[in-house]
Amino acid sequence: VSAVIQSGGFGNSLLMQAGYGGVGFRFLVASGQESDLGAPELIRAYVDDEKTRVIFVYLEGLADGRAFMDAARYALAAGKPLVVLKAGNTAQGLSAAASHSASMTGSYDIYRAAFRQCGVIEARDMQDAADYLLCLSVGKLPRGRNVAVTAGSGGSIVNFSDACDAFGLTLAPLAKKATDVLEKHLPAIATKQNPVDYTTGFVNDKNAHLYREVLQVILNDPGIDQLAVFHLTNSGEVFTSNMRTVISAVEGSDKPVMLLSALPQEMTAEGRVLLAAANIPVLGTPRRMAACMAMLADYADTVRHRERVLSDQQMPERALPALPDVVKSGGAKMLDEFESKTMLSGFGIPVTQDALLPVDAAVKELPAGMKFPVAVKIASRDIAHKTDIGAVRLNVRDPQQLAAAAAGVVANARRAAPQAKLSGVLVSEMAAEGLETIIGVVNDPLFGPVVAFGLGGILAETLKDTTHRIAPFGLDTAHEMIGELRATAVFGGVRGQPARDVDALAATLVAVSECAWLMRDTLSELDLNPVFVGPKGKGVVAADALMVLR
Repeated sequence: VSAVIQSGGFGNSLLMQAGYGGVGFRFLVASGQESDLGAPELIRAYVDDEKTRVIFVYLEGLADGRAFMDAARYALAAGKPLVVLKAGNTAQGLSAAASHSASMTGSYDIYRAAFRQCGVIEARDMQDAADYLLCLSVGKLPRGRNVAVTAGSGGSIVNFSDACDAFGLTLAPLAKKATDVLEKHLPAIATKQNPVDYTTGFVNDKNAHLYREVLQVILNDPGIDQLAVFHLTNSGEVFTSNMRTVISAVEGSDKPVMLLSALPQEMTAEGRVLLAAANIPVLGTPRRMAACMAMLADYADTVRHRERVLSDQQMPERALPALPDVVKSGGAKMLDEFESKTMLSGFGIPVTQDALLPVDAAVKELPAGMKFPVAVKIASRDIAHKTDIGAVRLNVRDPQQLAAAAAGVVANARRAAPQAKLSGVLVSEMAAEGLETIIGVVNDPLFGPVVAFGLGGILAETLKDTTHRIAPFGLDTAHEMIGELRATAVFGGVRGQPARDVDALAATLVAVSECAWLMRDTLSELDLNPVFVGPKGKGVVAADALMVLR
């Protein structure tokens, strides 16, 4: 493992813990203030080093988020896992990071989005980092999420089973060939299915050949991707002898195998030396083992799909739609709703059908091509939140209501914001029934344009259920965003509601990401709220939009 640490003291203590657990280190750079060389350049150097197999970064902040993402993708393309432990993720932690190393630190949500998009393995604490480095340095990745466990303690199996459930691992049933061997070799009171509890006393020198066959038949089962072997309280010569049996059983397999021992290294030293030579990591608790197995399964999935991950960095190159003069001249900080929607439609983002009418004209009938009911709003570059000042009327159903609504929104806008310049009265089609969502963009100083997505309405404020990605990205990433919401089940239809047009929503997220990227030098913020997601096949539509310029 080669490492970059942005804190000398803490980073060194972390590396000592990892080394004590069996991790070997090749290079270590304490990069400090990074006034010259930084983490992205060092990651690339480690990727190019033939003897570095795994890369670790203790990260407090970055000066260039995009350079870090490029370096992480470089590592992924080369097949070298990159593990990052990120600190400075809360208000208090961020303050401490700033005072300690003066790092430029962005929002943790944005960092996590970047990690997901470029194949970074995130460790959440020092112990996770040490365990992940140990298991990754073996160099074996599973084909799926099916795991098996063998133990002589039912309690440890229960703990492991709970952890597997929490980490999305499956204790898969064994094939008949395996269960036949277990029936033949294990005691009558043993459990002959996965998880395998062979009961206390079975594993000894006399039964070594039987134990070896049990482990081999489980590991060779095509339905099993990883094997956990528990020897919690064996010590001394007993542990060493048992480890010789385990090593001989799993020798030559390309499937990850991990061993659980709850005893200190001093009581199991000789056996651990044998395990280290055989590339079998030793972990101390069932939860830590399940966490490592899940990490390997996640990373293996990333590797299998790395072409998709790497393709997200391919920036779209096409001409921008016609920009309003005010955008090209830099003469405004914000576009009104009509200007914003006109811009967005040029990127293929679906918006409502709108018409802009003069402020002081008597509005007696709808513009050609529009039908009641409609929404009536004030349009102004100086008014960001129209509803708050009574400058929006919904479900206007006839000419009389239309005239009253137009006069009302103008009067309320002039009363609440007398200095505001009014662009006109905006008449919009009422969006069809749909699930309310929000799509937004912020132009982050470290990572550039970032797309945020979440549920709208009262759910936006109460659940704070949002997800983020760095722009631009493709359809697969957009679908991942939708699936990450805690309330993602609502898109499938719940309590009599229809399934929603997730494909159209994903396409809209991609279009927003392209807009954000191509307008990165001009756009500061974008707010599409609400975006209504119709039933499957009926599309989506943005009913309101706000663009803030740099």
